[in-house]
Amino acid sequence: VPLHPDMAEQLGSVKGLQKLISDPVDGFFDKMTEQVKENTNGFLTAHGIDTTILQEILDRSEQDQKLLSMRDLPVLSNFNEKFKKWKENPPQQFYDQIESDCRAELAALKKNPPSGVFQPTIEKAFTDLESVKFSQLAKNRLNRFIGNCDTALGYLVIEKSQFINGSRKNTLTAWWLGKIDTTARRFLADREYDDKAIPEDYISERPADLEPIKKNLNIIEEILHPTDGSTDARDLADTLKQEIYVKINAFIADVSIILADILDFDVVQFSVAFAEEALATKKDELEESLFKCLGDMIKDVDYLLEMQEMENPEKQINPGGGLVLSNVVPVSGLIMSTFFRRENVLRTILELYDFPEPSKHNSNSLQNSGETSAPEQNQKDNQDNHPEENQEEKDNPQDLNQQDNDNQDNQQDNHNDNQQEDGAEMDANDEIQGEEHLNTENNSEDAEEGAMERKLVHVFPNEDSENKTNFMSSTDENDLFKPLIVFDTPNASVDHKRKIASNHRDPTPIQKSS
Repeated sequence: VPLHPDMAEQLGSVKGLQKLISDPVDGFFDKMTEQVKENTNGFLTAHGIDTTILQEILDRSEQDQKLLSMRDLPVLSNFNEKFKKWKENPPQQFYDQIESDCRAELAALKKNPPSGVFQPTIEKAFTDLESVKFSQLAKNRLNRFIGNCDTALGYLVIEKSQFINGSRKNTLTAWWLGKIDTTARRFLADREYDDKAIPEDYISERPADLEPIKKNLNIIEEILHPTDGSTDARDLADTLKQEIYVKINAFIADVSIILADILDFDVVQFSVAFAEEALATKKDELEESLFKCLGDMIKDVDYLLEMQEMENPEKQINPGGGLVLSNVVPVSGLIMSTFFRRENVLRTILELYDFPEPSKHNSNSLQNSGETSAPEQNQKDNQDNHPEENQEEKDNPQDLNQQDNDNQDNQQDNHNDNQQEDGAEMDANDEIQGEEHLNTENNSEDAEEGAMERKLVHVFPNEDSENKTNFMSSTDENDLFKPLIVFDTPNASVDHKRKIASNHRDPTPIQKSS
């Protein structure tokens, strides 16, 4: 059987023959390479560098730097400090030891070649091995660790700066608010809630149709106050808050690592009080801007930890009774507030617009329709209520005329007596009339304001009227929750309702009219 042309070509040269056989000399180089790797790892371990952990971090960094986290920061920082020393002062003694050990192994091999060595190339094989710088293999491995560690650490330094300047906190906050909003909208859409039914400026713009508004309100009220025992809203809040707190806790862990790294303490010692104390001791060593940023980071952690504490119902009740007043709103509160805010908006819209709009014709109705005016109607009602007096006036016209004449005489006498006094009292009367005119206007305006205020109903429907009045007249600008304005005065003007509603939207609390 003729040989394949490629096989015939390899058999025709020494180099080709070497490829066709297993030469023990070739395995010696692989053995020396593995030995250099093990010796280098041993050297690093002896100096406090865990190559297994380091390699795992570097593998993630090579795959995607976003897979790195602040948990890797203290490890890489520690390793990098040692690598810096070796970059400035290479461990030449270690390299020499590697070279010496490998040369000794090669000399032993050359002195006692293993059986099966391909004799035509044995001299060339030993010459090639003697030209290898085994210490360079150790240097290459060590430099690769140093370079990859420096690259990964550089990425984390950039990430750390985003925590310090607040960018990462803002990103996290925007994420959880967006997550809550998106989830709530999807939850409502599944129940046929129509977000588009509400105008953007619902205070000034009447909705095209109030029926979707009423339907939306029924949906919200059924979610907040289910009549069938449903716990869908609470289940939604419980599931969503768990997902959000996972991210929040990761943020807290990252911040604690950064603070420990900068303030030079072990991260296992971290607490808000301990971090504040450590920061205070470093005040003179840190730049003013960095000192402030670190202080803000500690406050952020304190706030986030209190958020989670407020999820515990026991934390929401004072030992002496009543709810705990706090500036911190837990995630579950943020979730449920999306439904309460919508309920307030829908109620406000219905109170502003859920009554018949006045037609243009009504403005001239009294003039054009021939309807009886109010004074005429009152006179007619008096006549209807006292028919005997009216009949008596008709039956005795002479007596009535005589009474009129007597009255005219008395009026003439009184006129003559009072004419002199009128001149003296003219100025005083003018002043009194002016004051009465102003008081009349103010009283009218106060009456309208008072009537409206008496119709205000806030979000705590069980409060008594005294508490409602006190709440409504509060001047505390730090109130976190404002009352929901509900108008049940049908005769109040639309402009006046909108004025009160606009005041409700302003951060300044509504105040009573003076």
